[in-house]
Amino acid sequence: MRNGVEMQNSQFFVYIVESPNPGDFFDDRSEGRLIAEALTLAGIPAELRIVIDDENFLKALHVGFFSAIKKHDKARPILHISAHGNEEGFSLSNGSRYPWKLFGASLTKLNRAMKGNLLLCMSCCKGYSVSDLAKWVDSNDQPFAAVVGSDGEPTWTETLLGFQVFYHQLTCDKTLQDACEAMKFATGHFDWRANTPKGIKADEIRIMTMILEAVWSLDDIKNPPSAS
Repeated sequence: MRNGVEMQNSQFFVYIVESPNPGDFFDDRSEGRLIAEALTLAGIPAELRIVIDDENFLKALHVGFFSAIKKHDKARPILHISAHGNEEGFSLSNGSRYPWKLFGASLTKLNRAMKGNLLLCMSCCKGYSVSDLAKWVDSNDQPFAAVVGSDGEPTWTETLLGFQVFYHQLTCDKTLQDACEAMKFATGHFDWRANTPKGIKADEIRIMTMILEAVWSLDDIKNPPSAS
């Protein structure tokens, strides 16, 4: 067996910010730690920050992340958030809620500083809900270049295995969409999504068009044209 650490892969590095809940601390359960260890074994640079409150969460994003970018200056950064979430946002360890809109303000600053190259991975329930941030903002002020997350409620096993597969696929030069498809089949969780702001907007337009067409069809049924 070849030593994965010796096969250094500098295409990208993963910066993991994790905010476990009290039960996770009690059970010594850390997705971020396990993913960081697996990435390191595979020769993929990874750094982990455990945060419990708003102050340290912002510090991890705006100080620690850029420090890691300078350290791994030849690799593309990936921001990986591990927390407990829902359609409205996610929670920090101290119980405070972090709404998607508030998170979006930080993401926009990060993406702007990174010249529109931020790849965001959301490892939490309903993590793909953060994609709503990209629907109605100007193309020059997007919160990320691409986002990966789940539309559903993945288990610990599904997030842990899913993102290990995803990052491995990236080392094989797979596209985001192909890597996301691999996540689905590896975990059996088919709510994983990967998209860019352009794709997110196109999906929204397509959905709205389908709704309007359905409304028009219903109107035709209720009000059929009169016989001439």
